[in-house]
Amino acid sequence: MARRIRRWSSPACARPGRAEGVILGMAYSVRDVAALLQTAGLQDFDEMDVVRSDLIEWRGGGPDVWAPQQYIERQQRPMS
Repeated sequence: MARRIRRWSSPACARPGRAEGVILGMAYSVRDVAALLQTAGLQDFDEMDVVRSDLIEWRGGGPDVWAPQQYIERQQRPMS
C-alpha cells in the first residue's frame, strides 16, 4: 500500500510534512516538498508529481497556497 503524505498549511509560509507519523521537515515551496519526498525515498518525484499526486493530502489550500495572505484569504472563503 502506498504511503499517504500529509501536508497542511501554516500562516508562516511554511508547510510541515509528515509521512507515517514522522516529520520530514518544513517546505516553503513545491520544490521543497519534492525534495522532502525524495529524502523519504521517492527519488523520482519532481515538482509536477507533487502537484498531481494523490499521495499528498493538502490542508488549508493546495500546492498554490504558500504566502500568508493567500492562506488568510483561503481560510476566510465560505464553504461551498
